[in-house]
Amino acid sequence: MKLQPCWRSLALVSVAIVLLAVSAASAKTAIVYTNDRETPYRGEFVNETADRFIIRSKSGINIPIPKNKIRKIEWELTLTEQYEQKRKAIADDDGAGRYKLARWAYDQNTAEGDALAKRELESLMLTQPDHKPAKTLHGLVVARVEKRKADQLNAQDNDHNRPKPDPPANGDKPDKPKAPATLDREQCNTLKVYVLEVDSRPPPRLSIAPKVLEEFYEQYRANPALSEYGGRAGKNRFKNLKAHEQLMLMFDAKARDYYGKVIVRNEPAPLREYRTKWQRVLVLSNLRHFPEQTKGVYLLTDKAKATTEAYAYTNLLMLHRATHDGQKFIDPEQPRQSLLLQWALPRDDADFPAPEAARWRPIFRGKDDPRVGEFVAWVESFYAFGTSFPIEFAPPKPEDATEAEPQAEGEQPKTPAQTPQPAG
Repeated sequence: MKLQPCWRSLALVSVAIVLLAVSAASAKTAIVYTNDRETPYRGEFVNETADRFIIRSKSGINIPIPKNKIRKIEWELTLTEQYEQKRKAIADDDGAGRYKLARWAYDQNTAEGDALAKRELESLMLTQPDHKPAKTLHGLVVARVEKRKADQLNAQDNDHNRPKPDPPANGDKPDKPKAPATLDREQCNTLKVYVLEVDSRPPPRLSIAPKVLEEFYEQYRANPALSEYGGRAGKNRFKNLKAHEQLMLMFDAKARDYYGKVIVRNEPAPLREYRTKWQRVLVLSNLRHFPEQTKGVYLLTDKAKATTEAYAYTNLLMLHRATHDGQKFIDPEQPRQSLLLQWALPRDDADFPAPEAARWRPIFRGKDDPRVGEFVAWVESFYAFGTSFPIEFAPPKPEDATEAEPQAEGEQPKTPAQTPQPAG
């Protein structure tokens, strides 16, 4: 399909649903309008199945959209592609049109736009050296390019020249702040936001403070994700959106600094299932038998706190990141190969048998145990929208931990208090 020239800030092409398979292969960013929400989905095309059209938001979350709910799809061109398309429609001797194009690129206020404007203006001035508006705009472009370079250099110099703290007196080593033992409330909330099911399922109950929305809008108003909400009227439309629609715009703008400020009123189902089921069944009753093999994972095994969000989510994040001999504890691509599952199977049924451990017993009866299928379904639901959870959390070293290690059933209490089953 050949695109017609257009002077809109976004060059979009409406595509009928029946042409998805043909068009998607060459598209980069799709804007998907559905019948059940006012705000369209926006993201990079990933794949499509017989009944789903899958895109990835700027935050790295995969969004599967049911095709029977799609009303319209538009494909968004990059800034350079838009520029080249517009340029083809302008004659080389059309000074006014070429100047207008350069001005459009300059108004994008990006490094890419400035480079395009500079190139167009310099070419125009070669053929029309008396074009005064072009000379004036060229000076503005060059000035902004130089300022951007200077700002980058200043930022680097400031980092390099930032004064270092004075060494402690008498050569004593400074006290290092202890790392937190668990994820804090905002980090737990951020994890909830990352796994929210916000496509075709009932939207979650969210709360975003007006002050947070105001700050987000002012900080990201120039972001392409908010291009439809410019001006006073657009800002009012943004504020009147439903909370989960505002959250989707935060996803699209990659505003990760605001994820933790979104209050999630109901716990996403995959997190609730892990916290209330798999945390107890597969971590407290199974992985705690393998301290050597889980070294570096930093598992918390205090049964009294096991089902609190902070404890459960910390373990989940650690297991999500951990491997043993190259094998993942939770494998989003091959859930049945997850060590969390494999080490709970009878050794004869496992592809990766559980290590030898005193008093260990398999959790599952075999590969056909119904709970195996339930675990696989849980992994698929947990990773339904992506596998990236960029939450900064560095667990404390064993000597910094202060919580007591829980005892196995039948054991006598140990003294003094020890670190939670670490592993690193």
